Amino acid sequence: MVRATTLPSTDAVTRLSGKKLKKEKQKGDIPTVKEMSLVKTAVYSSCDKKRKMLGWAKCPKFVLDPLVDRVMKMMNAKPGEKFVDAGCGIGNIIAHVATRFGCDCTGIEIAKHNLEVAKEAEGKFAAYRTEAGLAQPKVDYVEGDLRVELPPIIDDVDILWCSNFLFPIEVNAFLIGQIYRLKPGARVFLMRDLVPDRTNTGLNKYIEKTSFEWGAGDVEWTNEPGDLFMYVRTDVPYSR
Repeated sequence: MVRATTLPSTDAVTRLSGKKLKKEKQKGDIPTVKEMSLVKTAVYSSCDKKRKMLGWAKCPKFVLDPLVDRVMKMMNAKPGEKFVDAGCGIGNIIAHVATRFGCDCTGIEIAKHNLEVAKEAEGKFAAYRTEAGLAQPKVDYVEGDLRVELPPIIDDVDILWCSNFLFPIEVNAFLIGQIYRLKPGARVFLMRDLVPDRTNTGLNKYIEKTSFEWGAGDVEWTNEPGDLFMYVRTDVPYSR
């Protein structure tokens, strides 16, 4: 058996965050959710550019690490799966998914400034993963409208993350068609239900839906509960 190499007492998490961990890490140990939060805080604090929120005090689509982790476990995310964040902002979700779950990630973002933050931060997250002895999944960021950038890659997506709380009606309508193009077994995270049961359109046969709630500490803007949704694409072929 090959034994893991113990990192120095000032391991990667401690070096980045300045906080001494209670338990010494070994190379290859995946960071806990709390440790991941420490790493992210340190990385984004060290970036030259900072997140812009266009006048919002707190972003009404910014989800926090405990919720990201819970959703990815619900989705049974596996290393090497293709994860796409449609509207990725500064890449905070992708950083978590790539580091803790080993998924190959693509972020699509229309706001150039926040995408530049994401790219700068990813260089630091990649350096952290190397130092910590973690896998290095593929991570890339694309600047543009998701209505243009998502269709060419949708066939290969295993997990589609859409923090669509503030998406315009026309963008949510576009997403419905993209979800039906997903391969069987692909999973989707949504903050707004795009195919309500009451519509009785016959489109529900293409997805299996699970609804759940966010709670305290799950989203940036409130501790009040709210509804979230997970779709799983069925094997029913989609036809217009």
